[in-house]
Amino acid sequence: MKCHVKSGSVSAIISDGAARELLKKAIANQYRIVTSELILKELQTVLSRPKFKTSKKEINKITGTLRKTVDVVDVKTRIEAVKEDPKDNMLIETALDGEAQIIVTGDHHLLELKHYDQINIISIQEMLTRLKITKTKPKRQ
Repeated sequence: MKCHVKSGSVSAIISDGAARELLKKAIANQYRIVTSELILKELQTVLSRPKFKTSKKEINKITGTLRKTVDVVDVKTRIEAVKEDPKDNMLIETALDGEAQIIVTGDHHLLELKHYDQINIISIQEMLTRLKITKTKPKRQ
């Protein structure tokens, strides 16, 4: 399963919680994450903010590790689905060009859409629930 996890979920990288758990599951190959260069640049910008206290070296390490873990797609599609926050359109564009089935986000503008084309838009908690449900249960003896 391919999904796009919104880069604004900095909490997945810097704190424990649901977002971090989701990132661990991706690293464990339970699903694939798709992203784009533009989104990785946005992540670098967000991590550079003083409130995150992240050094340039740490930021480069984080983005380098992500590049090895996720599918970085070349985005050509342009849409205008999110009128309230047009920057959110790049997330849907990335998911479309990366052939993702799901966008995982905490962004309320995207969550209000619920889906775009054939892509479901769900919360981090919903994705964790889905992953638990789809796990293979051990056979009883």
